[in-house]
Amino acid sequence: MYVRIDENRWKIAETVAFERRNQLLNAPDFQVIVDLIVRGIDKVSVAREPCEKSHDYFRVVATLHCAQSLLVDFFHNANTGYRAQYLESPSLGDTANGYCSQQFASLVEARVRKRLPRDWSLDWALRSIHSKCAKSWIHQGLWVRNAREDCEDLKIETWSPNALTNMDARKKARYGRQLPGKESRIDLKGAWVSMDLMCLDSLKPERADDIHRYGFT
Repeated sequence: MYVRIDENRWKIAETVAFERRNQLLNAPDFQVIVDLIVRGIDKVSVAREPCEKSHDYFRVVATLHCAQSLLVDFFHNANTGYRAQYLESPSLGDTANGYCSQQFASLVEARVRKRLPRDWSLDWALRSIHSKCAKSWIHQGLWVRNAREDCEDLKIETWSPNALTNMDARKKARYGRQLPGKESRIDLKGAWVSMDLMCLDSLKPERADDIHRYGFT
């Protein structure tokens, strides 16, 4: 079902260390990466985030801490990883997101059932994390704040600044060309759900197209 993008399309710069470049171009298949991450999570932290656009709605934001940053590297940067599926097509990317989000939600559910945060409803939390609108993404830590404009670690033709004129698109592609290798966290963001269990549709309908076109959203 999932793809392995040819290295002629998924071009990793020669300035990236040879061993890491070789790993990212010969990574396990996407489902195997996800399964390895699930087995390698040693901590799950959760928070409740209010919706700025609709104040009656909230979502679970869970951070999964992986024992091996290499697995997160595979997840985000490999030619079989999460973004590679979106590069192939937005619909395949959403299928991949649905698969990994479902697997990660099981870990978050176990954490919430074990120790439900104060003022949380279990039904609300489960509705949020198990929604089809839930999404996974690498944790945006220091690597985002330190992203260089001239970084060309990942040379996807359509993500090149030379192919883009819109400033917003160029900004997204700047982050898309990064290959953060030291991040060991993945975020699962649930759907926006009210306390009476009503769900909002996705507030970012352009997300799949963004990742496909720029490698970032």
